[in-house]
Amino acid sequence: IISNHWLDLCRMPCALNPHYGFLFWLNTGRTRWPNASEGAVCFSGAGGNTTWMEPADGIVAVSRWLDPAKLNEFMGKVRAALAT
Repeated sequence: IISNHWLDLCRMPCALNPHYGFLFWLNTGRTRWPNASEGAVCFSGAGGNTTWMEPADGIVAVSRWLDPAKLNEFMGKVRAALAT
């Protein structure tokens, strides 16, 4: 449904912000979300609505009303649960 070219553009950091691609928030250098992989990307919306994707690990998680300051902690808990 979505072309690979479009997804490549979404994961390419823009010149103004290395943590933002073409509609995706990026985890460049794992500095935004240390508990996620560098390949993690997110769509973020109002009210703490987030769609988090980690293609290499097969993770797609959607959260609602999650305090954005807790997103990294949430990512760590999900990854820990998958590792068991």
